Amino acid sequence: ASVDTEIWADEELNPKIKHILATTDIHIAFQKSCKNSDYFLAEWTDESALRNEPTKDTITLPNWQGEEGIVPIIPDVRFVLSREDKQAVYRLEVDRASIDLEASREQKRSIAQKMKRYLQLEQGEFYQKEYGTRPLRVLWAVKGQRRMNNMLSVAGKVIKRFVGLPDEAPQEENQKAEYEQKLAECKRLNKRFLFTTLEQINRHNPLTEPIWYEVGSREPQPLV
Repeated sequence: ASVDTEIWADEELNPKIKHILATTDIHIAFQKSCKNSDYFLAEWTDESALRNEPTKDTITLPNWQGEEGIVPIIPDVRFVLSREDKQAVYRLEVDRASIDLEASREQKRSIAQKMKRYLQLEQGEFYQKEYGTRPLRVLWAVKGQRRMNNMLSVAGKVIKRFVGLPDEAPQEENQKAEYEQKLAECKRLNKRFLFTTLEQINRHNPLTEPIWYEVGSREPQPLV
């Protein structure tokens, strides 16, 4: 009785429905992959359910008045892979846009802001209390190779700005140690985001086949 069965206008063209279908395709792909491996899909919670959870991932940010406020970070999906007595928590973002990020400054800013907030989440008090030392893992499934390459580029720039890494290595000896520390931190944070295409997920095993690209790397890798 609670299911809304009213037909939407231009239903076959509705982007929300296409997004739900794409997310469901990914869910099915992961279920099939787990059946053929020793991993178990212990949880798969979509955005609507996450919004209604009493405890959400949050960060603290100042508002336009300079007062600190709580901002929830809600992915399209949060899922948990388990194997024996170990678990890994993943956050999934499904991006069906086919245009280049360079074509829209507003959209590019929005994607960059979301990536930055994920980095802030891992370093925040809430995350450390809720997840301890467990590393943040955010997966991005996007439409097309070109779109993915652009998002990898944006992610790299976001991480460098977040760490404060300059574009070029300093010549002064007293600044080289700090530069190396920031470079190492960038490499650590690069592992937080993995990207692939919707097509690759539907054609391959998203767990064990090398279809995921890490920021700053040209070689794809398996998820597990």
